[in-house]
Parts: sequence; structure tokens; C-alpha cells
Amino acid sequence: MRTITRASIALIGAIALTGTTALSATAATDPPKDTDATVTVQGGDLTLDVPAALTLNSTGPGAPATGSLGTVTVTDATASTVGWTASITVSDFTSLVANSPVIPATAFSYTASAATPTGAGQGVVTGSGTVTGGASSTVQTATAAGNNAATWTAEVALTIPANALAGDYTGTLTHSLL
Repeated sequence: MRTITRASIALIGAIALTGTTALSATAATDPPKDTDATVTVQGGDLTLDVPAALTLNSTGPGAPATGSLGTVTVTDATASTVGWTASITVSDFTSLVANSPVIPATAFSYTASAATPTGAGQGVVTGSGTVTGGASSTVQTATAAGNNAATWTAEVALTIPANALAGDYTGTLTHSLL
């Protein structure tokens, strides 16, 4: 009887081992399971920094007053490919001196230097050459390819009319960004 018991135990062990092996083989044929991962990349701001003041050289009636505008910087952190356009408008120049004529905005010219793009997707920045004051005039245009910045300077001139009176004349140069 002992022999039967040992044979029975061996048989039961073999069946259990076979069942475990079959179970493992079935689990190995189960296909891999995927988990989709999502992330949102948020864009930042489109900003413009300009010098706070511009002083032109002193000159007499009938001559041009000239000056250099410091660095203008556009920072595009929008993480898009939309691009941007920088424009200027200039007001008329007026004086507090009684009976002084107005120097019209159209007597103002702005010549931007070539822009220097920097950053991850530098894009292409194109200048507009010399523009005059008065109506809004585009000075730089960019096609963007991600986050970037561009800087430039400008040479400016104001043609003083022959009938201008001595004194300080003030106007406003406004940069805009779209």
C-alpha cells in the first residue's frame, strides 16, 4: 500500500505541475496593455519692450533733427507659429512757445536696423525699411516657429520746418505689436 500511496502522490504532483505550467503559458499569450498619456503645453505672452525716451539733436529751422532709438525687443513666448507685426505711430510735435507752428508727424522718419532673432524657433524677421510718422506703419514682421525674441534699433529723423520757432517740441512715438 505504501507503493500506491507514493505513486498517488507522484501522480498528484505531476498533475499540479502540469496545471501550473499550462496556466503560465496562457498568461504569457495575453497582449500588452497601453495607457494613453496626455500633456498640455501652454503658451505664454507676446511682449514688447521699448526705450522710455528719445532725444533728437538740436538743430535750426529747415534742418533735420536726428537721433538713435535704443533697443526694441519683441519676446514671443506664445509657443505658436502665428508670428507678429511691430508697427509705429507718431504724433505731431508741438511746443509750449506761443504761436509756434506744429511739426507734423509726417516729417518724422524711422529706419529700423535688421532685427536679430534669438531663441528656440527663431523664425524670420523682416524689416520694412524707412517709414514715416502719421498713420500706423509696420517696422518689423516675423514668422514665428516657437518661442523666440527679436531685437533692433532705429535711426530717426525729424525735418524741422523753415518757419519753426525756437523752443522744445514734443511728440510721441508709439510702438504697437499684433
